[in-house]
Amino acid sequence: MDEADLLARSIRGDPAAWERLVSAYAGVMFAVVERCLRTARRTEAEDVVQAVFLKLWEDDRRRLRTFRGGSRLGTWLVAIARREALDGRRK
Repeated sequence: MDEADLLARSIRGDPAAWERLVSAYAGVMFAVVERCLRTARRTEAEDVVQAVFLKLWEDDRRRLRTFRGGSRLGTWLVAIARREALDGRRK
C-alpha cells in the first residue's frame, strides 16, 4: 500500500490502514518530540505523539483530511508533532 492509498483508507476510517499509518510514523514522530522536549521522561514524548494521533483521528478525521500533499505525509506528521511538543513545552 503506497502513502496516498494509506492516507485515503485511513481517512475513510479503515482500522487496518490507520494501524499501518500509526506504525509507520510513530517512531520518527516520537524521536522528534523527544528532542523538542529535551526530556528523559519517555512518557511525556509518548503522550504528545498519542495526542497528535488522537487529534488526527477524532471528529471524522477532519484534521487528517487537511493534508494536501505539498510534502510527504511523514514530513507533515512530524511537523504537527513538533508543533504539539513545542506548544506543550510553552505551557
